[in-house]
Amino acid sequence: MLPKTKIITAYRVFPESAVTHRAPVASIEQWKDTCKYVVNFSEAAGPIGPLRLVQHGQVRAPQGPRYTSKARIEASANDLDDVF
Repeated sequence: MLPKTKIITAYRVFPESAVTHRAPVASIEQWKDTCKYVVNFSEAAGPIGPLRLVQHGQVRAPQGPRYTSKARIEASANDLDDVF
């Protein structure tokens, strides 16, 4: 999924429990000889949403990477159930 990653959003944990910021990705490069990566952003993260976690909803709090489309985030998403 690395070549397809164009935007990264940030989920903030309790008490926020919401996606609150996003930033466009300029490049993703492997760090030295490891399985880790460095993400270079083309500009600073900007605020969105917040797209809150719905208590007892279909989506649980993110525990790792989750993928969705930019269209689903921008098209009338009110919470994380709408995004994923």
